[in-house]
Amino acid sequence: MNYVKFPYQPIKDDLFMPYAWVRLSFGNTFWDEWALVDSGAEINVIPFSVGVKLGLDWNTSEDGPTIGGSASGATKTVELTVTIGSFTNVSMSFCWLSHDNVRVLLGEQDFFENFAVYFDLQNKEFALFQYAKKQDVE
Repeated sequence: MNYVKFPYQPIKDDLFMPYAWVRLSFGNTFWDEWALVDSGAEINVIPFSVGVKLGLDWNTSEDGPTIGGSASGATKTVELTVTIGSFTNVSMSFCWLSHDNVRVLLGEQDFFENFAVYFDLQNKEFALFQYAKKQDVE
């Protein structure tokens, strides 16, 4: 089974978090960014500035859901292509925020539907395993 391993990234002193280096693409434009693998988040999120760097247009994008917490505010729904390690061209839906108060988040919808995640807190690392697509197993 194919997988990609990432070390937890140090945030401060004894705090380490599961960040994955990802490439987000929209059309022919891409942006490389650390993304938090957030098992508590329902959706994938990108901050406003990342959407602008990808060439997204706030005025023509589809309105997104209402979300709370530090991510609350106006949102748009966008489809991006994601590359994580050797896993390429994975299409995922993201909630594009109207502000930059949060980092790129990889959450339950689309991310955890495409990947199984093994969190190894003792060794401060995690592994991603990509599920086979239905057409690949039929």
